[in-house]
Amino acid sequence: MITPDVARAHIDEMRRVAAMHQRAATGPSVWRRLLTRSTRRH
Repeated sequence: MITPDVARAHIDEMRRVAAMHQRAATGPSVWRRLLTRSTRRH
């Protein structure tokens, strides 16, 4: 069961990770692969 607080914390974490990847100039293909893998798991 996911509460709004847990969802909000997860979104904040994803934003922080995305910002770190953008700062590191990671290729969009790598980010897309990470996103598809995480969505498939859920």
